[in-house]
Amino acid sequence: MQPEVYREMARVQEDHWWFVGRRKILACVLSRLCLPTDAEILEIGCGTGGNLAMLAGFGRLQALECDVTALDIAGNLGICQVHPGGFPGPLPFEVDRFDLVCMLDVLEHIVDDQNALGHAASLLKHS
Repeated sequence: MQPEVYREMARVQEDHWWFVGRRKILACVLSRLCLPTDAEILEIGCGTGGNLAMLAGFGRLQALECDVTALDIAGNLGICQVHPGGFPGPLPFEVDRFDLVCMLDVLEHIVDDQNALGHAASLLKHS
């Protein structure tokens, strides 16, 4: 996306009905997962960080973003560490690390979605 689009998204993501409603639905779904109180969570493709505060309410959060403009906006929110990087690809995370891996509005943009899902699954703790 163009940097202007990311800046506009960041401007409206807290109050726009679409983002607000979507976060409420996601929070409801996540609350039913019975995650541990100290859950390790990763959001892959966090964009401008519109979901970071909500996700951080469920555990210790880290995020990944490939776009420099979106990465800067999300990182400046100060909610969690936002790592640079694309997906799938080399990541700064070990396998078997996270209790929850989120890809919200991301998978449809990845050409090799099956490989991406396999890679995401490898990041999940296997208990």
